[in-house]
Amino acid sequence: MKLTFKMAVGACSALAALAATAQPAPNDAYATQPVKLVVTGPPGSVPDFLGRTIAQSLEEVRRGTSVIVESRPGANGVVGASQVMRAPADGTTLLLASDSLLTMLPYVNDKLPFRPQADFKPIAQAVDAAVVLVVPPQLGVRTLKEFVAKAKAAPDGLTYASQGPASVHNRSMLRLQQMAGIRLLHVPYGNKSPLVDLAGNQVNAMWSGIAGAYPLIRQGKLIPLAVSTGTRASALPEVPTAAEQGYPGFDLKNWFGFVAPAAIPPAVAHRIESDLLKAMDKPAVRELISAQGMEVRVGAADAMAKAIRAESESNKALVASGVIPKE
Repeated sequence: MKLTFKMAVGACSALAALAATAQPAPNDAYATQPVKLVVTGPPGSVPDFLGRTIAQSLEEVRRGTSVIVESRPGANGVVGASQVMRAPADGTTLLLASDSLLTMLPYVNDKLPFRPQADFKPIAQAVDAAVVLVVPPQLGVRTLKEFVAKAKAAPDGLTYASQGPASVHNRSMLRLQQMAGIRLLHVPYGNKSPLVDLAGNQVNAMWSGIAGAYPLIRQGKLIPLAVSTGTRASALPEVPTAAEQGYPGFDLKNWFGFVAPAAIPPAVAHRIESDLLKAMDKPAVRELISAQGMEVRVGAADAMAKAIRAESESNKALVASGVIPKE
């Protein structure tokens, strides 16, 4: 076939268009600039560990473009979330948020400077984290049955720690009290970890993140009684679930996901979602997170938005009923 001038011009135009679509747009900040990932815990915390683990994998997906983890703890995540809400909505600033921050805190704190469902765009679900009920050896119990019996023998005589009314630690103990018919005194610690005091027998019990409690369990300074999820945790396979020990339906966990400022363009949000799902689905990432007692939950933006809406309605009802007190 003879190539005409008109055909040649058409072919060149098509190739030019294809090349243009393969290159980032001049104003596509996410594709060309470093990304800041804000985490709401201090260095060494679970959010910090998750952020750094996933950020490293995301850098590889982005072919070396930097992902910088920035720790902004304080006020149950409000400090970090407020910073991200005010950031440019161009994909260069993301927040690793907990379910408590997105679905519980709005109902226990009337003075939040943001509205999670209005001010943030869900990007991708990341991780499910079970909690484990731990007690100091001095309490003299080694099973959940023994713990419940001790609590029933002395209503309000035992104390338990949490990191605030909205935390999964408190919600798990409230659920156990309701199902077991026991009463304990709540000692909220806020942003400070209660584990040192717990190991020192200053408080009697706590539902703790596995990552934090694991070293103290292995050292014999804490006794694990039950995990909160419907299935056993891979990091503590010898510890039975609460459901296995007579409390069917007991299934609580903490989860984390990525959000961006609400005004982020849909095309940019979709690209970040795709990159994050690839980053989290790597076997090495799954293994690192599993070793800390958590499980990767590769969930798309739509699934995360649905979970936020459903859990928000449930938590709103809990607070309205007085089961969870306002701060």
